[in-house]
Amino acid sequence: MKKKSLSEFSLEELLQNKKTVKKNVISFGILWFIALTTMIILSKYNLFTIFLPLAFITIIPIYSPMGELNSEIKKRSSQSS
Repeated sequence: MKKKSLSEFSLEELLQNKKTVKKNVISFGILWFIALTTMIILSKYNLFTIFLPLAFITIIPIYSPMGELNSEIKKRSSQSS
């Protein structure tokens, strides 16, 4: 199945995708926070300096479509005004 480009979505679909991406980032961030807290508490060593950068590195690819969605929504809303 071919993936649709952002220009093929309607404004309502773009707004729905933005909400979905935002929910995914928040839920993944909460899960990472719980996992990091558990690892830090149960660890004998100070692993905070190792796992904190890993947490940010794994959240970045999830958050990156948000910028593309925001720019497409802004472009569409300025065209409709």
